[in-house]
Amino acid sequence: MKIDRKGNTVINLYMAITLVAVFVSSWMIPQNGWDLLGHLGSALKIGESDPVKVHQLTYEIAEQTLTPEVYDELVNASEVRRAWADDSRSFNQLLPFYQPRVLLTHLTYLAYKAGFNPILAMRLLSSIAAAIGLCFFYFLLRDRLHGYAILFIPAAVLLGGVLDVARFEGADALSFCFFAMAVYFINKRHWLGLLLIALLPITRSDMIVMVLILAPYCFIVYKNARIAVVLSAVVGFVLYMLCNGIYGNYGWQKQFYVVHVQYLAYPADVETVVTPELYLQGLFRGSKKIIYNNPFMFFVLGFGVVCAYLFNRYKRQGMEALNHNVVAWLAFLGGLFVFAHYIIFPSMNVRYFAGQYILVALMAMCIVQSSVASSEDCLDD
Repeated sequence: MKIDRKGNTVINLYMAITLVAVFVSSWMIPQNGWDLLGHLGSALKIGESDPVKVHQLTYEIAEQTLTPEVYDELVNASEVRRAWADDSRSFNQLLPFYQPRVLLTHLTYLAYKAGFNPILAMRLLSSIAAAIGLCFFYFLLRDRLHGYAILFIPAAVLLGGVLDVARFEGADALSFCFFAMAVYFINKRHWLGLLLIALLPITRSDMIVMVLILAPYCFIVYKNARIAVVLSAVVGFVLYMLCNGIYGNYGWQKQFYVVHVQYLAYPADVETVVTPELYLQGLFRGSKKIIYNNPFMFFVLGFGVVCAYLFNRYKRQGMEALNHNVVAWLAFLGGLFVFAHYIIFPSMNVRYFAGQYILVALMAMCIVQSSVASSEDCLDD
């Protein structure tokens, strides 16, 4: 459906209002989880070698910045949180879980050295990154979402977890933003897409899985730059190894144990073993929550639409279908990341997958709209 200039103005204004709503809500209703202290301590540790000072400074800044109710929740909500707050050795043993998120911690440290409150800097960084990522998804799909179907975006924002990403002072917003930009430039077969793929692991370590999923497909669509694709994947893997090696990340087994089995006050002192039984218990507990997870069910519905569309194209075009409607294939690959991530680490926290959720949702809307219009013109690149 073609729309006139006035209609375009209305849609652009509507999108601008959505962006403002995302930005404002992140400040009016911030979600201060305990990870805030882990990221803050990791940032402060960049310029401070004394673990006692890092611990003291982290909790001082948190107490001065957060409301008394929120601070009390972060410090006294459980016995293990009290141990982290009371003992600098306990607190510093947690930081290797957070330090590999080097982009967030280093930007926060730079803001702190420049004289800004590091907690507010993280909050600002999250809200800006969420808004930028949403803009890239909008520019990616506005020519595919014909007419006023673009008004579907707020529903995707709400159910896709973008507000959660913006409200948390963490690495998820940067991961969301870099994924959105990578998808945008990959669709254009631009070299920036390959650069952004390589940088994904410095936003969040688990994004190495996204690198490994995207790289083979990019090898197909970047027909004249396949060496660059290989280099991108290699750089991404090297960055992942460096970030985890330099900061002594404990690895998957200990992280799984701490999150899905038992919180530990002194994780470095405890030898953890994830047996098949413990893994299956964690997987079962996570699976029981899926049916109540509206964003995930919303994602599954959209993913089914995308899969059906791509299967139909593949039946008609064979391998040539891989080079058409790159956005749909990227949505499919984003969906694979969600399922692979869940198998590796069975948590369905919406902010982990906001980029993948919203891409799948918007692509599914494009497909449904195109089917109703009996035309695929708006879906082809």
